[in-house]
Amino acid sequence: AATIGSAVCQSVVNGMCSPSPVVAKVRIDGRDVEVHLSVVWMENALSYLESKIQSISVRFPSITISDKKLGEQLADPGILSQAILRLTRSGRTFSVPLARRMNSNTFLKSRVIIELGPMFLDSWQSTESFSSFLGGKNVLNMSMDPTTPLLELLIGSDTVASGRMPPPQWDMTMQKAGAADLMDGESG
Repeated sequence: AATIGSAVCQSVVNGMCSPSPVVAKVRIDGRDVEVHLSVVWMENALSYLESKIQSISVRFPSITISDKKLGEQLADPGILSQAILRLTRSGRTFSVPLARRMNSNTFLKSRVIIELGPMFLDSWQSTESFSSFLGGKNVLNMSMDPTTPLLELLIGSDTVASGRMPPPQWDMTMQKAGAADLMDGESG
C-alpha cells in the first residue's frame, strides 16, 4: 500500500535537520505509522550517512534487583536458573541467561553478548529525552515511543519486571580494547 505523509525540518544545524529524527506520520491500511527520517543537507550526504552505520553489540554485565521480594525469590538456585533478561527491539527478541554477581541475589549479570549486526546509529535515538528515562517518568508507558527497546526479566515464562531501555549515549560509550575487557574479573 502506498501512502503520502509530510515531515518538517524545523532548522538545519551543521547540515542536519533538527530535531532529529524528523518524524512523518502516515496512515497505512487503517493504522497510524510513524516514519523516522534522518535528513541531511550537505554535498557528501551519502558518505555522512554511511559513517553512521556501525556494528552493534549489547551486553548486560550488571543488573540490580531493587525489589526485596524478587531478590529473595532469586536466592533459590532453581529459580535463578530459570531467570532470563529479554530485549525486544524492532520486532526482534533476544534472551540472555542470568547469574549471580558478587554472590548476591540482588546483583545479577550475563556474560552473553548479543550481536545485533550493522545498524544505523540514529535509529536508536528516541523521540524522548535521555533525562526522561533517568527521572523515571513514563518508564513503563510503551506507547510514548514504540521504537524504544523493551527489557523484561522473566522467570520461566512469567514476566516479573519490565521497563524501557534508555537510548544509548553514543558519544559516551566506551570501546573495548580486547576480549580481556569483556570479563568482569569474577569467577563463576
